[in-house]
Amino acid sequence: QNSENITFSTTCMHTKTVLKDNTKIYWCDGDRIAVKGEISPFQCVLAEPSQQADFNGDVETADEYYAVYPFEALISWDGTIASMNLPSIQKAAKDSFADGLHITAAKTTSQEKSFTFENILGYVRFTIGPSSGLIKSVEVKAVGGEPLAGAFSVDCAAEVPEVTVTEGVSIVTLSSETALEEGDYYIALLPGVYSQGLQFTFTNTDDATASVAYEKSLTLHPGHINPIGTVSGLEWSSTVIWRGSETLNGWAGNQDLAWGGYDWSTVKAGELLR
Repeated sequence: QNSENITFSTTCMHTKTVLKDNTKIYWCDGDRIAVKGEISPFQCVLAEPSQQADFNGDVETADEYYAVYPFEALISWDGTIASMNLPSIQKAAKDSFADGLHITAAKTTSQEKSFTFENILGYVRFTIGPSSGLIKSVEVKAVGGEPLAGAFSVDCAAEVPEVTVTEGVSIVTLSSETALEEGDYYIALLPGVYSQGLQFTFTNTDDATASVAYEKSLTLHPGHINPIGTVSGLEWSSTVIWRGSETLNGWAGNQDLAWGGYDWSTVKAGELLR
């Protein structure tokens, strides 16, 4: 097979990394796509985020070309079918989704060399308000056990890309090293019908938890954003009263831990005490 250096243009009502004004999605400098037949990524060079970008790389010549974004999500190609993965642990990004979590697919001809990427995933959005508490992570669970993330495949030759789940998981966690700032947050999920709804479990910086259920059947379409509202009025289940290391000379050294005649011999170093 002959290979050539090709520049593919892209249009972007449906693609990529930065979400602006909660509606428009832009390509960013260094974004990478995977093109069928090539194991190296095609990459764009942009001075600033844009809804259009050119991707350059070397690929075997063909009448039709297929691509997926982002390059890092691709597992393998089998003909026109791309095997990909949506991680179940996602990094929180204020007013956007985490880098690399807007998975899309596209096709073009050797004459056009222009990809129009189509959405594969759906999203849920929640808002952290001034009275939400110091939330550091959110766990989303499909009550009916349907897959929310994991390994899946997409036929890029289809007119409308369709997800086939190969190894799914029904829980996705959005996490942060610090408390989430006020603003909107997005969680990327596989499209589908969640027959018994979704359950959201929030964890604060004291490792207390609070759960909120969306009990109605929910159909999540590719490219659609389902808002669940502002987080407020949470009832936290527990509070950490003490953490860290401390040298004790008898239980009088820390009365917070001297309760109920508990058998402390069962506690391992580093264990979280509630």
